[in-house]
Amino acid sequence: MEKWSKGKIASTVITDSKDGFNKITGHMEISYYGGIMICESVWREKDVALISAAPDMLNALLNLENDDNSIPEHAWKLVKDAIAKATDIK
Repeated sequence: MEKWSKGKIASTVITDSKDGFNKITGHMEISYYGGIMICESVWREKDVALISAAPDMLNALLNLENDDNSIPEHAWKLVKDAIAKATDIK
């Protein structure tokens, strides 16, 4: 799983994975950003933290199991909706 984190530039989020990035976009200026840029101009620190945690949160949600229906239905719906949103499944 690729890791996302705060970049060297405070308003950026970076990754360690080159997968899917085009070299001509400037996203791969690793020495400048501290990694491969996911996004920039994220001015609120709490948003940088939230965006950086997104892959970890998705992985946690994907690993939840509810075979015994121990997760309440309304909470399980939130889990499924969040996974759908994160994976762009309609």
